Amino acid sequence: MSSSLKGVIWQLTRRPLRNDARQIILDRILNGEIPAGSRIIESVLAAELGISRTPMREALLELKHYGFLRSDLARGFMVLPLTVREVEELYPIIWHLEKLAMQITGLEKLQQQTSTLRELNLMLKEVKDDPNRALELDSKWHQHLTASCTNKKLLKMIREMTHLIRRYEYAYMWNKDLVLRSFQEHANITDTIASGDLDKALELIEQHWSIGMASLKQRMQQNIRQ
Repeated sequence: MSSSLKGVIWQLTRRPLRNDARQIILDRILNGEIPAGSRIIESVLAAELGISRTPMREALLELKHYGFLRSDLARGFMVLPLTVREVEELYPIIWHLEKLAMQITGLEKLQQQTSTLRELNLMLKEVKDDPNRALELDSKWHQHLTASCTNKKLLKMIREMTHLIRRYEYAYMWNKDLVLRSFQEHANITDTIASGDLDKALELIEQHWSIGMASLKQRMQQNIRQ
């Protein structure tokens, strides 16, 4: 085999897929290799990863959508900070709001949602290597959990908090083991509601968010030490 052909094959085998490019950039943001406040030079990063400018821009735009980046005409894409402190501040708020919405909804109406909750959760279990889809289904599961709450202002607050943690949840959904764990925790919560134990369900929903918070903090702290 000629050296030139070997070079072409090497380039093809080393070139990451579009999803891989997003994951590589996300990992570099989370571990601080691309520091908060730094500018991303698309052409340089695209050449480094062995992809064209189009999939590179698509990856960056998606990360912007989830709150990891911002962009402006003058400076292009910039990295926004991700902090353990923000995780610690946001997650307890959302689990207390969600618990309050469940209490207002009441056991009977919550039980009416169990079939939909199970259906969404089974769909989440089947997601493979697609954090966008996993996040979409996870979000829908939580929305349906409180869909019958009559306090519209409370639901609005939950939506706002969900938007604030979206970028952290997106990072969470890249880990297939964590997605599977979320599936199991959702299933336990749904089964507990179906069995008629609201107090236990409230305890489990707090544990669910608390475990997610701890997993994110652990990953971020490990990346900082590396």
